[in-house]
Order: sequence, then structure tokens, then C-alpha cells
Amino acid sequence: SFVLDFVGRGKFTRKIQDVCREYNALYITHLLTPFPNPISQKNLWWSFFSEPVATLNKIFRYIFRQFVEDRPLPPDIALLAGSESRNAWTETAKNKIFTATPGYFELNRIQRTAVDNKIRIPGVPKEGYILFIDDCLAMSFDFVLGAHKPIVEPSEYFPVLREFFSRLESRFKIPVIIAAHPNGKEFHGYKDCFGERTVLFDATAELSLSCNFAMTHYSSAITYPVLLRKPILLLSTRQLKKQSQGIAINYIASLLQCPQVAIDEDIDRLELSKLDASSVSESCYKAYQQKYITHAVSTDNNPFEPLLKYLTSLPVKT
Repeated sequence: SFVLDFVGRGKFTRKIQDVCREYNALYITHLLTPFPNPISQKNLWWSFFSEPVATLNKIFRYIFRQFVEDRPLPPDIALLAGSESRNAWTETAKNKIFTATPGYFELNRIQRTAVDNKIRIPGVPKEGYILFIDDCLAMSFDFVLGAHKPIVEPSEYFPVLREFFSRLESRFKIPVIIAAHPNGKEFHGYKDCFGERTVLFDATAELSLSCNFAMTHYSSAITYPVLLRKPILLLSTRQLKKQSQGIAINYIASLLQCPQVAIDEDIDRLELSKLDASSVSESCYKAYQQKYITHAVSTDNNPFEPLLKYLTSLPVKT
């Protein structure tokens, strides 16, 4: 028997592990969607340099956990995707099993059914469009659940975003298509926030196939254009640059060597030459894929298949 912990390490982890030991069950943790974090143990000096206050807070919380909270035991198994899923805790696991992110398998499934690596979606051009991968930056219900204020106010964010899209469409003579964040489903009229544009939920992988280039702030769905080796434009704002999210955008841009632009600044400052296929850095995209998506080509059908193979290979205890 086993317990697969989908919540992640927290203050109740040790209690869950103690129950597992009582019933002779394996405790399994996973990190299937690692994401670039500029503030980490692996980038300690870079963290201090770029975000000293946040880095010190993180160190303080780590020390606090060591002496105040019940320290978790090493996991029996850690299911991991990408080399950056290896952290101080998953490294203590008795067994480490490597797979790929869920998005990797989703894209593989879609590509198998696509014709010439393209899928026809009603309302979307066969080719020749710009894809915006939405972060639900201004209206996510996560802010409500966590009692946090939105990063930017919707009344300020969406008018600026729409104007930016209009300028892009005028410049490139192709439409912007919106891959809406799932959280947007919770808000009535969310699609209208993007103006008279095609807005689709649950279609990010499909839309990534045929786009000329993709844009996002810091969505984890950036994995799709990375896997497809599409040019990527990261979007910021003058306000966002001052917050931790701005630091994350800078870090992702440095990893992929892709351009970024503040949507509330002059689009003429954007170097358009960096948004064609020849501008994609194969070495940077490959390194990103190995760190945050998968470090090897997987022949499995879903991220949990390697785990199931391992568990079924274990001797049955009587």
C-alpha cells in the first residue's frame, strides 16, 4: 500500500508519514511541474544579489522549520520531472523515479492526432497568429483564497493589455489568440476582458502548435512553446518589474535568452528580429527542457506510468 501526497511538504507532512509507517504504507511525494525560481538554494548568490530581502526571509523560514516544526522523514519515493525537481528534500528520498511533466505527455498525445503538426480549431486561423498564454494575472481566485491583493488591478491591467495586443496586431498584421487560464472560468464575462478576440480555455497545447510566436508573463504552460521550439516573448509592466514576479520574468528570459517587453511602454522598443524561428536558441531551450520538463525522452503515456511500473515490480508482502 502507498500514499501519494498531492499537497506537498507542509506542517502536516510528518503526521502523514507517521500514519504511513503505522500501516506499513509507502509515502510518495512528487514534483511534476518544477518552475524556474530565482530564489533557491542552487542559486543562493544570485538570489542574494537579485532579491536580498526575499532570500533572507526564505532562509529564516527554513531555519524555523528545522527547530520548531516536526521535520519530515525522507520520502520512500520521489516522482520527479526534470533535473530542477531535485531539491534538498526530494534528494533524501530512498528511491527517485524520473518522468516528465503532464504537459509533455499532453503535447505528445495531441501531436499524434495532428495532421502536419497542426490541428484545426474553430475560430482560429490555420496559421499566422500570435498566441497569448494567459496567467489570470489580475483576477485569479487564488488571491481570494490566500487573502492577497491582485498583483495588478483588473481596471488597470486589461485596458493596457488590450491596447498592447492591438499594437502588435497592427505591427504584424495577424491576430492575437488567447489561451485563457482555467481560473478565468470562475469569472463571468472573463472572455470579454480581452476585447473582440478569440478566447479559448483548455486548448493551450493545441494553440501552441501553429502560432508564429507565444507570449506570456510567467505561465508554467510556457513548456508547450519550449517543446515546440517556438519564439517566446515575455510580458511585464512597469509595476510588475518592481515585484517578485518581475524578478521571475527576468530569470526565465535569461534561461531562454528570449526577449521581454513592458506592455505599458512603447512597443517600438521591441526588437522584432528576435521573434522569428531563427532567433530560438536551441541550446537554451534544450537546457530548459532538461531542467523543467524532462531530462530524457519518455516513451510512457502519462507521468505516473514509471511509478506504477516500479510499484507493481515490488514483491507482495504477506
